[in-house]
Amino acid sequence: MGTFFTIAQTIIRAIIPVLGADCVILTTRGDEVYHAHLWIVPQYIKAVEIRQEARFVANLLRRALLI
Repeated sequence: MGTFFTIAQTIIRAIIPVLGADCVILTTRGDEVYHAHLWIVPQYIKAVEIRQEARFVANLLRRALLI
């Protein structure tokens, strides 16, 4: 498994700057038979901040429309 995660690390180091990700979530899975799935999911902190701001603005609009 050492080589498996060494390759994963190489991929992660390559995709973070290319995709502009803030970090990456790495998940492995393999059940029943000898194999593995590797999920590398880029994460964007800015996207979370934008969603929070969008909710704030939506709430302001809702309040303004109710008044």
